Amino acid sequence: MKPKQIENLEKVEGSDKPVHSLANLVYLNNPVFIIDEAHNARTELTFEVLKRLNPACIIEFIATPKTKGTDRSNVLYSVSAAELKAEDMIKMPIELLTTLDWQTAISDAVKKQQELEILTKAEESLTGEYIRPIVLLQAQNDSQTQSTINVIEVKNFLLHNMKIPEDQIAVATGSEKGIENKDLLSVDESIRFIITKQALKEGWDCPFAYIFCPVATVNSSKDGEQLLGRILRMPKVQKKNKAELNRAYAFVSSDSFYNTAQNLEKSLIDAGFTSVEASELIEVSPQQLTFGPFFGNISVELSSPLAIDKLSAKLQTKIEYLSEEKTLVIKDNIDENEKEELKNILSKEEDKKEIERVYQDIKAFSKSYISPNKQPSLPILVRQKIRVT
Repeated sequence: MKPKQIENLEKVEGSDKPVHSLANLVYLNNPVFIIDEAHNARTELTFEVLKRLNPACIIEFIATPKTKGTDRSNVLYSVSAAELKAEDMIKMPIELLTTLDWQTAISDAVKKQQELEILTKAEESLTGEYIRPIVLLQAQNDSQTQSTINVIEVKNFLLHNMKIPEDQIAVATGSEKGIENKDLLSVDESIRFIITKQALKEGWDCPFAYIFCPVATVNSSKDGEQLLGRILRMPKVQKKNKAELNRAYAFVSSDSFYNTAQNLEKSLIDAGFTSVEASELIEVSPQQLTFGPFFGNISVELSSPLAIDKLSAKLQTKIEYLSEEKTLVIKDNIDENEKEELKNILSKEEDKKEIERVYQDIKAFSKSYISPNKQPSLPILVRQKIRVT
């Protein structure tokens, strides 16, 4: 033992004699530390303990490495979504459908679960592999000040409106542990719907989870960040014969596909995917191809008043003008002629250009989803003076 090593060991109080402790033993061996789920090891105390144990190096395994700040990770190796897909490790893409109310979102999720279960039985007859598709439903937290779509509300809707047997529903929250000690992959297990609030337990893994259904609008990436990742794991790490079983599904209550898609993209980026991979992971459901659910209402701030009464009756049904705010609200898809009609009654050139720019953005965004044989992407369309509400 070198004098320098002895100098840094913990000592018996009042003497220079090293304490016989595990910490001192680890220090002397200068070990390699391997830390799983390293985002949980980011406090000052954690770093102080690690320093005290004298590691030769620290290897972190993490899906969400921190790349900024003094406690950032030095990323040595990363695995892309394309590589994961090539190895049949993830379901890809995530088919997204937004609807205006949470009841419809749950109803759509239940129908999809039933459709997938029929396909899994056909898959089992071909390959012998058992799969029981599971829906993850994210309820809101309880509140003493306002009404929320909480766990009880969601469970009652499943039981009474969707007629789901109670043994197929489990609640997994901090206080209720409906899936604890359950083998969700077992043929004898009946659970098909799991209701939770926030993230499930760290390390929770069930490749049977195919469908994500938050019952309230996904207003930020944090709302769905961890739960969205729970539906990506591919059962048995093996491509399925039925194409629908090679993808995941998200049913979200929202008045804007655009906003929801952007927030879910951010969720995937926060979960470790690149921005390009995240955009490729999300695909619009065929049911979504209408203007309202796609965009919500698009608002354009104008610098001069709009004489809406001078527009054609048909165009007036597609827009709204908020005179006090000098804001044009586009509520439905407008065609080339209607776009020109709008431009013709505007007096200022800058407003005409703004209408033209919004029209071209809408056209490009819509085309990216309805063009045949084209993988959808989510270009950033909102420019200065345009907001999606």
